[in-house]
Amino acid sequence: MREMSRMPPPPAHLQMPLGEGSDPEFSDDENVPLNQDIYGGSRRSVQETKAWDVFRTLPPSTSSLSQDSQKFLELTIKCLKVFTYLLTFGVVLASGVITKGLVLLMTSQLRKAKTLSYCGKRRSGLFSPEKDYRATLPDEENVVWAWMLFFCFIVPELGTWFRSTRMCVFKSWKRPPFGDMMWVLVFETLHTIGTALLIFLVLPDLDVIKGAMLTNCVAFIPGLFGLLSRTRKESHVALKVMMDLLALACQLTGFVVWPIVEYNKNPDVWRIWLIPPAIFLTSFGWWENYVDKNSRFSTIKYFGRIKERLWKTRYFCYIFVSLWKILIFFAVMVLSMGTRLDNFSTVFDLHTAFSSHSINVTEVRERLPGLLVPDSSTVAPLEHTQPIPSQQGTPIYVFLIQVFTAWLCYIFGKFACKICIQGFSFAFPINLTIPVSISLLITACGLRFDHACSFQVIPEYLFWECKNGDILNDFLNNDYAWVWLFWLLSQTWITLHIWTPKCERLASTEKLFVTPMYNSLLIDQSIALNRRRDDEGDVKTEDLNLGADDHENEVSQYYETISIHTDSSNNNASKIKSSDQITRIYATATMWHENEEEMIEMLKSILRMDEDQSARRVAQKYLKIVDLDYYEFETHIFFDDAFEISDDNEDENVVNQFVKLLVNLMDDAATHVHQTNIRIRPPKKYPAPYGGRLVWTLPGKTKIVAHLKDKGKIRHKKRWSQVMYMYYLLGFKLMDQPISVDRKEVIAENTFLLTLDGDIDFTPSAVALLVDLMKKNTNLGAACGRIHPVGSGLMIWYQMFEYAIGHWLQKSTEHMIGCVLCSPGCFSLFRGKALMDDNVMAKYTTKSSQARHYVQYDQGEDRWLCTLLLQRGYRVEYSAASDAYTHAPEGFSEFYNQRRRWVPSTMANIMDLLQDYKKTIKVNDNISLPYIFYQTMLMGGTILGPGTIFLMLVGAFVAAFRIGNWPSFEYNIIPILLFMIACFTLKSNIQVMSQGYIITMEIASALN
Repeated sequence: MREMSRMPPPPAHLQMPLGEGSDPEFSDDENVPLNQDIYGGSRRSVQETKAWDVFRTLPPSTSSLSQDSQKFLELTIKCLKVFTYLLTFGVVLASGVITKGLVLLMTSQLRKAKTLSYCGKRRSGLFSPEKDYRATLPDEENVVWAWMLFFCFIVPELGTWFRSTRMCVFKSWKRPPFGDMMWVLVFETLHTIGTALLIFLVLPDLDVIKGAMLTNCVAFIPGLFGLLSRTRKESHVALKVMMDLLALACQLTGFVVWPIVEYNKNPDVWRIWLIPPAIFLTSFGWWENYVDKNSRFSTIKYFGRIKERLWKTRYFCYIFVSLWKILIFFAVMVLSMGTRLDNFSTVFDLHTAFSSHSINVTEVRERLPGLLVPDSSTVAPLEHTQPIPSQQGTPIYVFLIQVFTAWLCYIFGKFACKICIQGFSFAFPINLTIPVSISLLITACGLRFDHACSFQVIPEYLFWECKNGDILNDFLNNDYAWVWLFWLLSQTWITLHIWTPKCERLASTEKLFVTPMYNSLLIDQSIALNRRRDDEGDVKTEDLNLGADDHENEVSQYYETISIHTDSSNNNASKIKSSDQITRIYATATMWHENEEEMIEMLKSILRMDEDQSARRVAQKYLKIVDLDYYEFETHIFFDDAFEISDDNEDENVVNQFVKLLVNLMDDAATHVHQTNIRIRPPKKYPAPYGGRLVWTLPGKTKIVAHLKDKGKIRHKKRWSQVMYMYYLLGFKLMDQPISVDRKEVIAENTFLLTLDGDIDFTPSAVALLVDLMKKNTNLGAACGRIHPVGSGLMIWYQMFEYAIGHWLQKSTEHMIGCVLCSPGCFSLFRGKALMDDNVMAKYTTKSSQARHYVQYDQGEDRWLCTLLLQRGYRVEYSAASDAYTHAPEGFSEFYNQRRRWVPSTMANIMDLLQDYKKTIKVNDNISLPYIFYQTMLMGGTILGPGTIFLMLVGAFVAAFRIGNWPSFEYNIIPILLFMIACFTLKSNIQVMSQGYIITMEIASALN
């Protein structure tokens, strides 16, 4: 280490900070076998190893708390994953089938004077079990079910209105151009009219099997717009265009098949000719998902630009669009039901419709030979009609079940998309909804035809509109089941994108679905066609810079990275590359006087990251596997006060014992992680203006760079170490690259600083959870995990409780209703782009010049950095599943000094936020007035807390020792005054001792 200060400086043109190094021995060149023995065994070569020296010392077993908890949960997690797959699949399929079945049940009750066989066994006093009866539905029954369908439609629309209003009230919004608003209004109006025609005029006049089959034909406009949005850049575009044309042809057959078939059977049914306009207009509802601004057709390009602008204006639009759709649907419902009812005003007679009314049940006196039940016009005169009361609660129950199952299908479908189990648990059940529904409906209609008393769970006068006879044979032969298969396959092709999602885990609803909610009357088609199809494409393995070592400059004999190119010499500098979007994680640890146990836990965590990153890199480079979670990783350790005066020469500085301990523990940590004896090559040593630099290349070929700070040359303490690595990693290594500003912006958005303490213990999965949060929301500036204190003793027990309360209650509450105010520096992830913003990184370098500055800036630097991010409009989040373990103070003195720093800093930063709350609310979408009020209440409680405790002690002394109020007041105020004087005049260690002494004397005097 001593020779570091004597090393000759490099040439002037090479004097730059370090970056990535180049070493042919560590390159990922394909000519170098992966099994090369670089790190294993001793430092002697394989040839030098003696035959008799084959014995070894087994490495100690891993005892990291992070790994122990991870192993304990591995089997449970695997079982839960399987359970989650199956549960989500089952819920999406079952809820979709129930929703579809109930919608068809409600539409079946709209048929005028509908008759169906009636089971008289339930009312043996009125009807003879041996006779056959048929029930006829009155107009009141048609009206109540029409209103139930209307309510089913408006529930998700009201949800859209509520969500849009909440977003516009509590977050920022943008008014759309008038043309955009009008086009959205036109398309949504057409969709609403088509849905209303389909529900109120078309489906009631079809049997339930045909109605279910017809719902697979509402994807014509999405298919057409998707065809027109194809570009030549797509792979196999000719084949895709042919499939698009075939799918459109199949969808078109749905326009004419049922009208022709039903017209030949009954020429008087004019409503059947509304099928083409109904399903055509309905398909306009999902136009936005299938347009692309890169299309060759100007109209589709125009719609594509509208779609792009709707990212920012959607919620403002849908405040009005959702209410407009409700009005349109209501108007079409009223007009449609007017064609079915004898008296138009019956539609508005809600009291009669929703109360119990009479259902006429008539006896069929004579049956024709055979099993078929004839129409009433072909039998002998009926003997008598018996009215029975309807069950007035049944429509309400059906409505509630339909609303709940539709919501359940949407929520679980969205859940499957968020956790990336979309193929099996979303796409598969959604495509199975109609086939399973048809199978169940065929079975139900067959059972009902064979025996009118087959279903006891619903009233006898309610059932789907079914054909008589052999239902299954009629479906296969007369209902053109083979044509329906083409409709189903064409819809599957048009919604093929739901099988191959590309979005990140935990993606926001806006990234998953185009419109905020769903159409509950066409739940499966709505969710499938509304699922976004323009996710970001996968990063190709050939775009990844996996062989950076191979492209280093030859001039890097002194420094690890250097560029001699200028921006003008790079013709492609302004072109954003796919590799710019690769996640880059820089682990930045600050160390000072950590002991052996603390250091080795941090090093083991870094080596686990190295192992994980290496596995991902090798899989992508050699197996050509595109890993969406791939990341590049590098570690930087900033060692404060790393030098001391040499014992041999007082004019010479050498590294202290803690740096030596770090160097010695590197092999031990690697042996722990890899469970084999590993000797990591000694670090390369470089001089630096601030002290020195040590660079290790780990077994996984990531680097650890230890920056050794000499407090005589550079400011020490944690905040200035943070400033140092921010400017080095984000300033020099990013902004000094010879690339365009656009590329730098993309790289900065995907560059993250993993801030660590020198005693932290974590796993790669914990980091992955924080990265997922970052990918989910590009406006997320920082994310923190759950910190577990490690140690022994009463103080650790107390801190375990305190940390649990702080995370379970305070951080969770802040995360849900606003933003987390502090992302602790011991284990947090910061976005590079957020740190580089105005008034963040530059302001963080402010020197303390006032008393308030020392409290806010230097006593709690992590909280101040988060405050700066919040004031620039960024969000700070908390992930309860991302666990990390840190050594907590075990003695009262250390604990007291820690909290003496944290509490004033917390209050100072919250006060800073509250004083500037108007500006913060304006620029930060996640901070609202209710959240400011919540923080104000907490601040008030913090200020009043000591006074409240003091008064409680006064009262307790009065009650316990039977003394007066003023003597009790004196007993309590004197120790406080003495402690205040001690805090102003004595050193911190004496303050702690005096506090303990004062407490002891106070108790003794009270007892006397």
